[in-house]
Amino acid sequence: MLVIRAALKSDLDSIKKYSLQLLKEETLYSNYLTYNRESEKSVRKWLTKIFRNKNYKFFVAEEDSKIIGMCFGCIEKREPVYSDKRIGYIWQIFIESSMRGRGI
Repeated sequence: MLVIRAALKSDLDSIKKYSLQLLKEETLYSNYLTYNRESEKSVRKWLTKIFRNKNYKFFVAEEDSKIIGMCFGCIEKREPVYSDKRIGYIWQIFIESSMRGRGI
């Protein structure tokens, strides 16, 4: 059974793994991104930092208690000129390749 839930601290290693896998895939299509030992270390450090930030929201997708994907984003305050006081951005979404195309 598929479950999408808020991520727990114990899910952070899976989130890092998928985030790095996404970065690796994105380098195939972007000249602006690089994947190497330094970028891997930087992404791991950044994710650990923002996971503790209350403005970032992390979710994981599970099937049969196994994490198969993740997504996270940020909620920010907007300038007073906007009627909506907060806005959200999705930073990353990743689903295991074998699970894609199933409506997750």
